[in-house]
Amino acid sequence: MRLVGSILVSLLILAAGFVVFRLLGSAPEPETREADSADSDGPLVSVVNARDWTSAFAVTVHGEAITPRVVTVAAEVAGNIVLKPDAIRSGRSVQQGDILFEIDPASYQLRVQELAAQKQQVEEEIRSLEISRRNTESLLKLAQEDWELQKRHLARLQDLFQKRTASETELDAAVERELAARNMLQTHQNELNTTQQKKRTTEAGLGLAEAALQRAELERQRCTVRSPMTGRIVDDVVEQGNYVQSGTTLVHISETESMEVKCSLRTEELAWIWRQGAFAEGQPDPRDPLRIPQVPCEVVWEFDGVETVWGAQISRLEGTGMDKQTRTFPCRVLVPEPRGGQVGSSPGGRSAIPAPALVSGMYVTIRIPVRSPEHLVQMPAEAIRPGGQVWVVRDNHLRILQADVARVEDTVALLRADASGVRAGDPIVVSPLAAVMDNMPVRQVGESAE
Repeated sequence: MRLVGSILVSLLILAAGFVVFRLLGSAPEPETREADSADSDGPLVSVVNARDWTSAFAVTVHGEAITPRVVTVAAEVAGNIVLKPDAIRSGRSVQQGDILFEIDPASYQLRVQELAAQKQQVEEEIRSLEISRRNTESLLKLAQEDWELQKRHLARLQDLFQKRTASETELDAAVERELAARNMLQTHQNELNTTQQKKRTTEAGLGLAEAALQRAELERQRCTVRSPMTGRIVDDVVEQGNYVQSGTTLVHISETESMEVKCSLRTEELAWIWRQGAFAEGQPDPRDPLRIPQVPCEVVWEFDGVETVWGAQISRLEGTGMDKQTRTFPCRVLVPEPRGGQVGSSPGGRSAIPAPALVSGMYVTIRIPVRSPEHLVQMPAEAIRPGGQVWVVRDNHLRILQADVARVEDTVALLRADASGVRAGDPIVVSPLAAVMDNMPVRQVGESAE
């Protein structure tokens, strides 16, 4: 009986296993046909339509604000510093014409008085010579009349001597008087010539005296050292009581009426800026092949989460061209109104800060708006595949195109439409695929899915 029971249990186990195998080992026929049909239509892909890009985009670079020039103010005369205003300290602002220093003017004032007296002396000498000239001219006129009289008297005696009515003694006396009158005339003429020459020489000396006096007055004025421009004092070198020589550096002043930003442009960034010249300037200047268009831009400085924006423009390329180490082009951006910044809204409801002035050392961002002369289309940046390829769906088939990328802005890529062969409205594949072949069938989902 035990043997029969064991056999029955074994048969029951085999029967149960056979039933389970039949239930789990076979798949429904309809599901297999659906899977085969799906594979024949191609893989599913997510697409986004390409769109025309007609607005400007920003080329963003970083740079450091610097002053356009720093002026060294030096002493032009020697002497002791007798006055230095309390406001003349490093970091203080000064206006053009403000007094910076006073150098002791006592010796220069005495020199002015001395030369003024010398000038007056020369002027008196000229007046004296003028009087002598007029007197000599009067004497010369009298001598001329006396000589004319003696000539006529000599002529009459010579006529009488020919007629035997005058003696030889009378004739000799007349000749002697005529000779004396002529000699006196020549003497006064010589005196007049000498006086006139002395006057011309003295007048030349007056010119020298006037020049010396003007120089002395200029040196006296230079005892007061004034600011040559409006700016900020970088450093003050001397103090009140110091003795300085002519040429001694007194102070350095940086210009604050305008500011510049020193930055570097990559070749592709410079190319975009150069293209902007085609919109406004036409042909480039043959005299300066590196002249850069004066493109307007923005200078942005962020402080405590708040942006301050200044209007600016591209000024020039700095140096002789490309930097050999960084392979970039040094560039200067001009900010004509460093005090005219506009403050953006404060985040988190914080009170807005006053607009600061752009000063040296600020690390800023330059935003240069750029328009493209070429037709651009936009698409998600993730649509650009390795090797610069773009997958486009046309007639439910995937086409592989070589993308000519003009710019990548955050999550958006801009392509040159003509060079890439991408048109506005083309479905662009943004989903990944394990294996891709050109002209392979695909099924699309997304903006262009039917």
